[in-house]
Amino acid sequence: MNRKKQFVIDLMREIAPHIVIALALFLFVVIIGRSESYTLSPAPQESTSTSLAVTTESDREIPYITDVRIVAEYGDSVGIFDTSYTLLEVFGLDLLRLTPTDRQLLKKGISFDSESEMRDFLESLDS
Repeated sequence: MNRKKQFVIDLMREIAPHIVIALALFLFVVIIGRSESYTLSPAPQESTSTSLAVTTESDREIPYITDVRIVAEYGDSVGIFDTSYTLLEVFGLDLLRLTPTDRQLLKKGISFDSESEMRDFLESLDS
């Protein structure tokens, strides 16, 4: 056999396993890419506190906080608003029961970045 043919045969023997692996990886990526993927969202936690009477503006679901929420006076109650002051929830708290300091804070509106901080604040108003 001449030297060129032998060189090509030796080269193919060396690179053939790498080509097979590359093709297998490519097929794996294509198959995974075509399959549907699912993400698990945290299950909604039920409130253990029954002292707060919560009513929603409408029958739509109120999303978990992903941006700033503002708690402010809303008529004779307390409302939760988004940053464009769209009403999201209304809490049936009697503002006359609150301290003058709390009422003043609610007139200005209080911003919260965390749902837990916001809920803790609302529970403290109710106690």
